[in-house]
Amino acid sequence: MAETIKENNASESAKKNKSPNTSMYINSAIGIGFMLLFPLLDPIEPITPMGMHILAIFIGMVYLWSTVGSIWPSLLGLFLIGMTGFAPLKQVALEAFGSDVCVLMMLSMVLFAAVEYAGCTEYMARWFLTRKIINGKPYIFLFIFFLASYWLSGLTDPIASLLILWPITVEFMRELGIEKNEGVYPITVFGVYLAATLGQPMFAFKGAALAIVGTFQKTTGLMVNNLSYMLFNVIMSTLMLIIFILLVKFVFRPDLTKLKNISVEQFEKNPLPPMNMQQKLMLGTIFAYIFLLLAPSFLPKSWGVTAVLSTMGPLGVTLISIIILMVIHINGNPALPFKMVAAKSYSWDVYFLVVAALYGANAVSSDVTGIKPWLIQVLQPLLGDKPFLVFAGLLLAFAVITTNFANNAAMAIILIPVVMAFAEQYPSIEVVGLFIMGFSLLSAAK
Repeated sequence: MAETIKENNASESAKKNKSPNTSMYINSAIGIGFMLLFPLLDPIEPITPMGMHILAIFIGMVYLWSTVGSIWPSLLGLFLIGMTGFAPLKQVALEAFGSDVCVLMMLSMVLFAAVEYAGCTEYMARWFLTRKIINGKPYIFLFIFFLASYWLSGLTDPIASLLILWPITVEFMRELGIEKNEGVYPITVFGVYLAATLGQPMFAFKGAALAIVGTFQKTTGLMVNNLSYMLFNVIMSTLMLIIFILLVKFVFRPDLTKLKNISVEQFEKNPLPPMNMQQKLMLGTIFAYIFLLLAPSFLPKSWGVTAVLSTMGPLGVTLISIIILMVIHINGNPALPFKMVAAKSYSWDVYFLVVAALYGANAVSSDVTGIKPWLIQVLQPLLGDKPFLVFAGLLLAFAVITTNFANNAAMAIILIPVVMAFAEQYPSIEVVGLFIMGFSLLSAAK
């Protein structure tokens, strides 16, 4: 009997270990097969033979990003684009990996991760939670708590925000005697997650948002105003959090009686030690960095500093910020230990997705592929001659639905050629583009 149980356990274990690999191989075969076999079909007018290859490769990459991962599908996609004759493979590699957007993502990812690495996130969270306005006001407390998650996510990373605030949630719920089966418990946990999600694309020069904005700028030739982008995100996200609080109060209506006992003293009873020099320098640098990137959007164009910052651009400001933090040493070590931060926090999946998505979207939009006229032809009955708000709403609905089962950033990037294909129907493609991009980012940051 014991041997039979062991064999059954071993069999179950083998099935569990085999299943993920089997799924990966099946999805890999589907993605690669589509990339290689779809171009064998007769070209779909007005798509050119070259366009058939590019379309198949791009769709295949999106499928593989959504099912198996980002690194090798991105490399495979770039390799196949180079083999189609669209551009020599060496040129594909140079333009894809040498893009200023990709370099900026690589550096900014480390710069923002350094804030968490230095331990600044706990101080930022504590600042929000020690505002006296929360005393005895449960709905105000929930809103401030969610705002803390939102700004922590925007200034660092959603995971960092959750790792800081979820344990705090568990602790104060325990102290107030709130059980997990009480309505306010899951609502608070979900609200923190929602806010962290909304905060992820707060800045156009950081994280996955940079991939989408970079693709938009490269495809359209238009520049996204960093300040307008941030304000749009902050305003829309704050409104969404307010709506969530209103839903809690008037629809979900959990019992918040125990939460009325919340007070600043609960969060001050375990005081944090004074911030050390590295933390102060890191936090000051990140706020200065954000200010310098936003400054050209509102400073007078006639000022010399505006011209310098515009010339430097986000990449230049990022380079200088990292250089300064590495030159300054505290206790014999760089304020920003680049290799250590990168080893702990760098996301290669995001980097390779950005590299391939930028180049792939540019290839899809190229006139030699004929894909843009085909998109107009196919989507004209659905999107053509529609009022602006209807057009935007349909694309938003597509983004919201598809990002539930496909790669979020990839789905937002797919919308860009669609927007450009219908650009001439609207008086200002810049307004249309930014409107769609803003909502795409909100739906993609999940």
